[in-house]
Amino acid sequence: MISRGSLIGKIVDDVASLKYQIETRNKLGYTDLSLFCEDFFREVLNITYGLNLINLNSYAVE
Repeated sequence: MISRGSLIGKIVDDVASLKYQIETRNKLGYTDLSLFCEDFFREVLNITYGLNLINLNSYAVE
């Protein structure tokens, strides 16, 4: 059985790794991971806190 502490530690480590990957890819001009994460974390926050956040980057400015 996985303990709560080890699960939280794994999540923290994975988010830190994701941050590094995003920074590195953005410096190289690859923003696909950033775009994916915008929508992913929007959904996580909406579900977790009962919010209704939207991604303003999804709307084209005309």
